[in-house]
Amino acid sequence: MTVAWTGLITGVASTHPHWSAVAMFAGLAISALALLLAACLAGYALGWPELLLRPPRRWLSRRRRKERTLEQLISDLQHLEALLTRVERSRSPLRLRRVSMLTVQYDETLAECCAVLGLPSPSDPPLKALDRIETEAALCLHGVTW
Repeated sequence: MTVAWTGLITGVASTHPHWSAVAMFAGLAISALALLLAACLAGYALGWPELLLRPPRRWLSRRRRKERTLEQLISDLQHLEALLTRVERSRSPLRLRRVSMLTVQYDETLAECCAVLGLPSPSDPPLKALDRIETEAALCLHGVTW
């Protein structure tokens, strides 16, 4: 009769055929956890948490951006409006998320236009539909069209 030693994992000699499979699975699981722990420690030492938790540059608040001219802002409004139209017509599974992100960018650009013209700035984005229409109308009354 052959005795299968299950190794250091269980420390029990067994003749049962399933013990060797359990020991092998446990050994693989412990090895995978050890590799994951080593990768996490190496990532922490290299500063990955700071890179992963820092927001992308495009998400920085509008206060940190360089001052843009009215022409640049109008160009941005045209571009964002075209993107919004294209994304709204798409059948992408991420359509709603993209529309909301583009809407916030559009609202921020509208607020920057108001600031350049000295108009009262709307509330923080995202704007309600009525506030957005009122802001667009105020800009149009001051000669800004896109």
